[in-house]
Amino acid sequence: MPGSLPAGCVAGLASYAGLAPSVHQSAERFRTGHVGGGRKYLKWGLIEAARTACYKDPMLARFYQRKKRQKGSAKAIVAVARKLSHIVWHVLAEGRPYRPSGVNRPGSARSTPWASASTPTARES
Repeated sequence: MPGSLPAGCVAGLASYAGLAPSVHQSAERFRTGHVGGGRKYLKWGLIEAARTACYKDPMLARFYQRKKRQKGSAKAIVAVARKLSHIVWHVLAEGRPYRPSGVNRPGSARSTPWASASTPTARES
């Protein structure tokens, strides 16, 4: 699968799923619109996965709570689904397992959630 993903199109999966907001720009005026279009089953799957991830992944739960305060619950779930699509793209493109940050486990100081499984931790060194 890594060979079938073009390099540098992280936002492409979110756009393909219909999770990228539309942008309206004219000279100095700039505003974002709603998310729309895309593949409805992919969008549905990512949104349902985002609902579960908000309870299971501490990093995504914090992101959801922040966006919920700013924009409301429905828009926050869509934002988490978009972030989840970026995580999925990295997992598929780099061929590495997803490791949620903030989970208590040995060597959890890694900064990126798609950290390499082959990277030695402090205990293994």
